[in-house]
Amino acid sequence: ASYTWGGADNFCRHWGVFGGNGYQRAASTIEYPNAAVMLKYWNTIQPGLVAGDVIQFEQENSTGIIGHTMIITNHDAYNSEYGVYDALYSQHTDNKINESFYSVLKKYETRNNRIVVHKIK
Repeated sequence: ASYTWGGADNFCRHWGVFGGNGYQRAASTIEYPNAAVMLKYWNTIQPGLVAGDVIQFEQENSTGIIGHTMIITNHDAYNSEYGVYDALYSQHTDNKINESFYSVLKKYETRNNRIVVHKIK
């Protein structure tokens, strides 16, 4: 694996600037302070998520290091559990295919780790 693919933090800084470091290669990079903020503005954020967008979570306790990566695979799903339109993601850690991103945000709602969205195009 290359240096930029071998770790989530390197991958993040390959595509965008996080914490003042990195290269802006993605079309845009948006940093959210935590999941609660994303949930608050979900009706505005969700329509802008598209297949191929990269979602990354900072490690717990606001370490400044990205620790996890997900890829949006479907941006127009309906989540009947929460009654909202959802974006689905896939990942290789704890293999997941087309899982609810909204449910992940609910799980992380009380945590303070930042979330980065790289809009690849």
